Amino acid sequence: MSFLEDDKEYIDAIIETSHWGMTSYLRKLFSTLLLSNQLSRPEYVWNNTWQYLTDDILHRQRTILQFPGK
Repeated sequence: MSFLEDDKEYIDAIIETSHWGMTSYLRKLFSTLLLSNQLSRPEYVWNNTWQYLTDDILHRQRTILQFPGK
């Protein structure tokens, strides 16, 4: 239905949640927004929040591969 004209409120919610939520929770939030078809421009939200949504991926891969990071 996309009640909001822009997705700034969703971007702000993801950024605010990043201060206290785990990255996996942020990804679940983003996927829920995608599946609920609430985002008018999903690529715009992704481009403005990807660094919060992917913050732990490099660390997790290094842990899995037992490769110490710098």
